[in-house]
Amino acid sequence: DGAVPIPRAASRGPTPARIPRILWGRDASSDATEAELRPIRAFSRLVGSIGSEFLGLNGPYMAAAVSFYALFSMFPLMLALIAVAGFFLESGGFRDRLIDGIPEILPVEGDLVANVIANVTSGAAVGSILAAIGLFWASTAVFGAIRKSINNIWGIRRRRPFLQERLMDVTLMLAASVALIVSIFATTFLNFLSEFTTVLFANDTVSQGFWSRVALALPWTTTFVSFFLLYLWLPNTRVRVRDVWLPVLFAGTAFEIAKIVFVIYLGSFRNYADVYGAVSAVVVLMAWVYFSTIILLVGALLTSRYSTYLNLRDQRKHLDSLSASLERIRTNGPVVAPAPAD
Repeated sequence: DGAVPIPRAASRGPTPARIPRILWGRDASSDATEAELRPIRAFSRLVGSIGSEFLGLNGPYMAAAVSFYALFSMFPLMLALIAVAGFFLESGGFRDRLIDGIPEILPVEGDLVANVIANVTSGAAVGSILAAIGLFWASTAVFGAIRKSINNIWGIRRRRPFLQERLMDVTLMLAASVALIVSIFATTFLNFLSEFTTVLFANDTVSQGFWSRVALALPWTTTFVSFFLLYLWLPNTRVRVRDVWLPVLFAGTAFEIAKIVFVIYLGSFRNYADVYGAVSAVVVLMAWVYFSTIILLVGALLTSRYSTYLNLRDQRKHLDSLSASLERIRTNGPVVAPAPAD
């Protein structure tokens, strides 16, 4: 009819190559944004994967078991320590330092600690060395629970010999006892050193600032060393130092931050005493042990993953080196050693 036919290419509109990239949502700025979000997405996937695996391994239930055993182990441990140091308890300063120092480390009311110490000094709780030994043995239950939980997080089902496991639990108990005593009396000792250096070196402000910094760093150092030894020694498998240091930094920092947050929470919201009444101190103690154990077990899971990653990386490097050697042999031929001279 005299109509001009429209080319098929023209009827389809402009080709994708002619459409500006901004219409497709892929300009230079979007590429930069995608590059910036990629690490965040990778970190989110890592956190989700660790959380899913932790829940799959029944991590919260193991933390609850550790807090349950801690309830029946922590107070026997304190009683045993007080019984061993009983000849110091006649000194009012030592007794007052225990009453003030234990609540600084554990979320326990000072009145509860004072009542326990009063019972000990009157002979109502511990009356002999044999009773102290029995209390020490009873306090190893929580350390056995921690040991088994960390091995379960690693996926290790192989058990150590019975006597070796008991020896490990006793060693952990003794180490925890020493750490508790050091933590309680470290502040007093550092104050003594500060005053001693001040008297020895008059008008020396540098030494005073040094000891104050040591006092601030001591809790963090104790936490990092404790986590390092637990992650390195408790798993029933070969663990290297390089497998441990990075998870220790994460777990130790998370533990110290959680301790600060927990103390702030207890100071801001005191209504838990109205809810739980006389057992509120015990409930708070179990809650703190529960959250602390979750941090400990998540760090153990990170140690397991990081160890696996380093092992795979070493295997990949070994395979790449072997592949390069085989490629050189294929290209240049085998290296023939010269015949020995007659």
